[in-house]
Amino acid sequence: MAHYQKAGSAKDLLRVSGLKRTSFDKKFRENFGESAHQWLLKQRAVLVYSKLKDEKTLSIEQIRKLCGFNSSTHFVRFCRKQFNCTPKELRKKVEGIK
Repeated sequence: MAHYQKAGSAKDLLRVSGLKRTSFDKKFRENFGESAHQWLLKQRAVLVYSKLKDEKTLSIEQIRKLCGFNSSTHFVRFCRKQFNCTPKELRKKVEGIK
C-alpha cells in the first residue's frame, strides 16, 4: 500500500516488492482479490473521480497532470473506459450539472 501511488504500473509494484513474479501475483491476489493491474486501475479511477469532484478550481488539464496522465488523449480514453464519459462530462455529473 505504501508504494502504490508512486507505481505507474504493476511492474513497478513487482520491482519494489522484491518478489518473483509468480509469488507477487499470488500474494497480491490473496490480499486484494484481483490482479495488481486491475487494482491499480481502480485506485486511479478513484483518484480521478475525487479530484474532479473536490478540486473545482483546477482545470481538467491540471487534474490530468495531478493524476499522472502523460497526455490528454490517454486521460480521455481512461475516463471513457472507466466512467463511460469524458473528464469534462464526469465533472459535470459529479457537480450535479446537466
